[in-house]
Amino acid sequence: MKESVKNSSEFKIFSNLVELGLIEGSKVCEYKSCKSAGHELELDLRKRKKNDENHLLTWRCKKCTNYKSVYSNSFFGLFRKPVKIILAIIKCWATQLTISKTIDVIELNLCHKVTEKTVGTIFYRLRQVCSLSIDKPNILLGGVGKIIEIDESLYAKVKHWTGKDLQRPQVWVFGLVERNDSDERSSQCYMQVVKDREANTLVPIIYDKCKSGSIIYSDCWASYNKISKFKNFTHKTVNHSLNFIDPDSGACTNKIESLWNACKHKFKEMHGCKRLYIQSYIDEYLWRYNNNVCNDRKSSYDLILKYIAKYYQPGTELNNFEKIASSAIGIVDTLDETEEEGSIYYAGSCSNSDSGSEVNSDILGSLNSDNEDFGNLNEFEEDESVTGSGSSTQKNTVNSNNALDDTVEEINIEDSDMSHHNDDEQDLIKVARYYTTNEEKIDQINSQLSNVALSDLKYRSLVFEKKALEQPKSSKETVEKVKKVLSNKRNPVECLVCGKYFEEKGLKTHMTRMHK
Repeated sequence: MKESVKNSSEFKIFSNLVELGLIEGSKVCEYKSCKSAGHELELDLRKRKKNDENHLLTWRCKKCTNYKSVYSNSFFGLFRKPVKIILAIIKCWATQLTISKTIDVIELNLCHKVTEKTVGTIFYRLRQVCSLSIDKPNILLGGVGKIIEIDESLYAKVKHWTGKDLQRPQVWVFGLVERNDSDERSSQCYMQVVKDREANTLVPIIYDKCKSGSIIYSDCWASYNKISKFKNFTHKTVNHSLNFIDPDSGACTNKIESLWNACKHKFKEMHGCKRLYIQSYIDEYLWRYNNNVCNDRKSSYDLILKYIAKYYQPGTELNNFEKIASSAIGIVDTLDETEEEGSIYYAGSCSNSDSGSEVNSDILGSLNSDNEDFGNLNEFEEDESVTGSGSSTQKNTVNSNNALDDTVEEINIEDSDMSHHNDDEQDLIKVARYYTTNEEKIDQINSQLSNVALSDLKYRSLVFEKKALEQPKSSKETVEKVKKVLSNKRNPVECLVCGKYFEEKGLKTHMTRMHK
């Protein structure tokens, strides 16, 4: 290796990324004759154009003289920006900065201009990594004698309850948090967007996420009345119209209420986001909370790099990659929960001293290295298929953390895409669609996957995007157990036609009246 390569700043970055497993440390030429002979590539510095001032670190084959970027087939190959800039943006994400603040920090510290689209795309990819790494299907809370607080919260509140947004369905989020007074750092939580607050929706989640023998604290919402009939749960309630802490049982939900406050602070700082991406921001908060890095920006940065290396492991063969992708979030069927897309608004104030609104000098100190001009770009085009990373038209007025959060596009839907709607809903949708549902986004990704080569880096990114959008579903056994208990029948028997439960005599009457 040439001395000029070893002494370059690009080689130092290369060595650090190889140590972390983010890029390959050695590579064989992919040209047929060279690959059969096993010719290894060597590092070399070259310019993309003669007039460029900066050099790019590339792999070079001595025999066929072919060049290939050292960042190909890695996470950095998804973006058309220098690696130093991408790492700096990841540090800003770890510091919990918004897009506009990140742009200002990069320009002030590195004298390099980045667009909202670039920063939004990187942030979106990082949230996908968070969604995959928290392993939502396998999260279990509580245990014998342990306390779990549960609650539901509205995430799409319409200001003053007036305006056209009232026609859109409300977005409710159901949350569970494990109380651990002895060691708060080991506390775990789980939050999920739900279609409603009915018992048939909330109780299966409680059944799947809470271990047997847990003590569950909740408010007096009627959907929780049957919790004590599952898994030896002990259910205690507090009437919030009278007390914050129940004087008899000592039940309270202060911890889960404080989590709603901390989780919503991000949305308040962004002035809302598209409904399609609410779950991704919640997953980011879950990742930070469950890994105990909410207030530790340095640990957050180091940890996200480890997970990037895990899911975007360079040099992974297709068979091994499919195993990683399938185990990232578990075996999940297609989504049956659909959410609208549009801006969300919040009432009331929220304060958090460790919210990440200020720049951490320890994290960003390394950005002030040489203030070099990184005008050159990598050899890879930026992934433009991410709908959550477009450009916003009002940068100075809205502090958004998603570049398309403040734009609304009309989407024309074909009749085949509206089979799950009734006639009145179809007529309304045919006029105009100002949002994209989760289900439709997954269908878009499926169509894109059919047009992308299996060995392409974009194929991997699309698979992970799809996995991150999917939500865990309760098993059929869980749904049947919950339905039986909620039916309030002593010996419930299921109707094979409609799926409802009746007593034996009631089932005969039901069949003769409803299913002749």
